Amino acid sequence: MVDRFTEGARRSIASATIEARRHGVVRSDHLLFVVVRDGAGFSARILRLMGVDLATLASQIQQDWTASPDVAVAGEMAFSPDMKQALAMSLEAATELGHRHVRIEHLLLGIVKTGESRAAELLRHFGVSADSLREAITEQNVGGAKHFQGGDRVRILEGPFKNFPAVVEQFVAEEGRVRVAVPVFGRVTPVDLRWYEVEHTQAS
Repeated sequence: MVDRFTEGARRSIASATIEARRHGVVRSDHLLFVVVRDGAGFSARILRLMGVDLATLASQIQQDWTASPDVAVAGEMAFSPDMKQALAMSLEAATELGHRHVRIEHLLLGIVKTGESRAAELLRHFGVSADSLREAITEQNVGGAKHFQGGDRVRILEGPFKNFPAVVEQFVAEEGRVRVAVPVFGRVTPVDLRWYEVEHTQAS
């Protein structure tokens, strides 16, 4: 199961575990908090486009935490039932969308699909349902990736190849995925990226 989670998704889960240290157990609201806290990335973009004020949402989660007593926990942190359910539902959401890997946006889908959790309740309060979030993810992926075609010259915006020039080899609109060829030390390296991780450097 873990193999299907991207590095970004695993980092979010690890950050949620750190946030949960004083609460004794890792819940889905810890995961939601780390997703919205920095306001960066595709998932934050999606929520903003859906009208969610990320700062207000993060503040509300923190207010909830102040009402809970701190609990000192040593050693490995356990996941609460709603956190386990959110992770399981994120796998299901990725599969339903035809995506090979579980990304942060799938974690959000998993959270909102938990139904009765506090995190799901907060998302619904801000107007985010499983259906509306799924629709927004698909719309953004297809809308973003369709701007690329084979042979387009691009610049990479994120990751280890940041600022490298590249050429688009392939794109999968449904996943918002673009495969580019990156020249590295005289050799061409294929790299899979999201559509928002590259930009055109010249008109196609």
